Amino acid sequence: MSPGNWLVGEGEAGVRLDRAVAARLDLPRNQIQEWIRAGHLTVDDVAQPKPGHLLRAGEHIAWNPPARGESRVLAEEGELRLLYEDDDLVVLDKPAGLTVHPGAGQATGTLAHRLLARFPEMAGVGGPGRPGIVHRLDKGTSGVIVVARTAES
Repeated sequence: MSPGNWLVGEGEAGVRLDRAVAARLDLPRNQIQEWIRAGHLTVDDVAQPKPGHLLRAGEHIAWNPPARGESRVLAEEGELRLLYEDDDLVVLDKPAGLTVHPGAGQATGTLAHRLLARFPEMAGVGGPGRPGIVHRLDKGTSGVIVVARTAES
């Protein structure tokens, strides 16, 4: 992603900084929060604003994201409870206790790792470290999760 900026409009006034930037850039809010902590996002040239900063009309928001590092998820065998699959998507029953994608404190053993073992074509789908993941369920939550097999889906 390239650096960029925008001026906050009246319609965005009162919205949390992290929410507004995530929506505008179509990125996960936790990624925007990491950018803020690392000084890659400024409000009126002030680095490291609070993620919960409430925007005011006329503020200048700028970002210069870090260079993308290698964040490949490697395939790992594991049980998948498939409910449905076709050429575009997979629907699974995620058990409680299984983390959906790698993150702080969970680098391996996730649903994403298992999916790549079964569906290697997902490697290039979705964001870094989240192959095919279009939504998630908390680690302790069980339930149905839909995963994309193609970028189009």
